[in-house]
Amino acid sequence: MDKLESLVVRLEKAVQQLETGNVGGAASGAAAGSAGASGDAGVESASVRDYSSWITGSVSPFIELSEKIGGDVAKMGQLWQE
Repeated sequence: MDKLESLVVRLEKAVQQLETGNVGGAASGAAAGSAGASGDAGVESASVRDYSSWITGSVSPFIELSEKIGGDVAKMGQLWQE
């Protein structure tokens, strides 16, 4: 039973760290926490940066090309824009 309780405590601590953004250690967690609290748009997390890169590198060209192709492919491109 003690093992179960210690696992639950560890799980709760991990969930709390994920919810507060304090995952990458004290330094990066503090930076992420302060950036989120202050609303500083200049600080961008790696996942947001990678998502933006994916959108500009893959999704945007797909949408542009789908419009040129037309038909059902153009409809799929329009769905991505919504």
